[in-house]
Amino acid sequence: MSERLAQHAMGDQADGLRRLLGTQAVTLTVAARETDLIDAYARIKRIAREQGCGCFRIAVTHARSAEEARTVFDNLQRVAREYLGVRLEYADIPLP
Repeated sequence: MSERLAQHAMGDQADGLRRLLGTQAVTLTVAARETDLIDAYARIKRIAREQGCGCFRIAVTHARSAEEARTVFDNLQRVAREYLGVRLEYADIPLP
């Protein structure tokens, strides 16, 4: 089997599994720091494109308050929805 044909078959299998299992949310932990937010956006973009995932659960860490965590999430959500067309859900975790 040619490499191209094998890749196509693998893609068909992945698509079939996605349809069978449904799209589950991928959970990511994101620190409330600029560089971590940029990395998180890049991860979301890569996973959305490579795995066809359209839903992500985001837990924000290292925020100074619950309000800051929610603001960080809201900003990431807006950008991800607008530019990637994916849905983000807020994973509310207790702050230490």
